[in-house]
Amino acid sequence: MKLGEKQELFMSNLAKLITFAEDKGFKCRGRELSRTIKQQEEYLKNGKSQTMKSNHLNSCAIDIYFSKNGKLVESKKDLQELGDYWESLHELNKWGGNYKSFTDCPHFELNSY
Repeated sequence: MKLGEKQELFMSNLAKLITFAEDKGFKCRGRELSRTIKQQEEYLKNGKSQTMKSNHLNSCAIDIYFSKNGKLVESKKDLQELGDYWESLHELNKWGGNYKSFTDCPHFELNSY
């Protein structure tokens, strides 16, 4: 699958995730759908990222902040259903809440590498 096709698949799945989350009573705020190499280098240097192969560089990742009843929802436990739904949409989808080495609950990606 070409990168453009992966980006299209990512955006289609993202629309489904947002609809699913809203149906569950969440509001969504998105950040960093795309990231420059310079930004990624800075994040790696400062420990905010662990790789230079971030899917944000290919516009196949986004950080979504969810709120419910006006309060930010950040815990893995409270977001697990959304993460599981995301991963069920396609085999290339990964949720940062299910990472083995660290937890990044706002992070939703489609592997573009």
